[in-house]
Amino acid sequence: MHADELADISATLIAAIADARTHAQQCGIDDEFRTILQHAKEMRDLLGEFLKANEALSTARLVENAEFADIAIAQLEALTTGKMR
Repeated sequence: MHADELADISATLIAAIADARTHAQQCGIDDEFRTILQHAKEMRDLLGEFLKANEALSTARLVENAEFADIAIAQLEALTTGKMR
């Protein structure tokens, strides 16, 4: 994987999180929300795998994005259970 692919994954991840938040606010927690959230989780996992395998390409910004994603996804998952942190 190249740096430009990594940037695309990071951007897609952040966009999926934003989409999930917007959907939850506008439409509530439904199957579409869960699909968007699953996509965000897959992108987060892909980013994490890449960062572990390619430390030379890991920038502070990408690490921050990964940390932000972990927190944001946990908050979104909490919406599905009603247990906000």
